[in-house]
Amino acid sequence: MKSMIIDDNILIIGSMNFTKQGEIKNDENTIIIENVPILTKSYKEHFLKLWDSIKYNPQN
Repeated sequence: MKSMIIDDNILIIGSMNFTKQGEIKNDENTIIIENVPILTKSYKEHFLKLWDSIKYNPQN
């Protein structure tokens, strides 16, 4: 999931790796979306669901 959410207002999505190579050398796609709260909220909810699924659970 190559995306960033900034201040619940800016959504950055695409194929770019957030590295120097990804920024300078590789041919990548990046979209920056601002002021679309329903989309940002949806991405945030999806991320939190994924994050919760990978958290360490000592009972598993």
